[in-house]
Amino acid sequence: KVFEYLASGNRILAIAPKDGACAELIRNTRTGLVKDFNEDCTSIFADLEQFEFNPNIEEISLYHRKNQTKLLTDFFQYVLQN
Repeated sequence: KVFEYLASGNRILAIAPKDGACAELIRNTRTGLVKDFNEDCTSIFADLEQFEFNPNIEEISLYHRKNQTKLLTDFFQYVLQN
């Protein structure tokens, strides 16, 4: 689902572990904020409004379906050849 959110071009607000894969993806692409399950979320919408939305288009393109399919195909070909 996160890949679909990236493709939407909108800011993302994720409630997820701060050290998880989802959080890392959102940080690397600069597409939104991540709040941990244990954090105080009373200011969550204000934080999101203040977030400087400046997505890393080059990083986001790595997660497009076409690129992900190519990576998977390359992996299968590597496994089959070895």
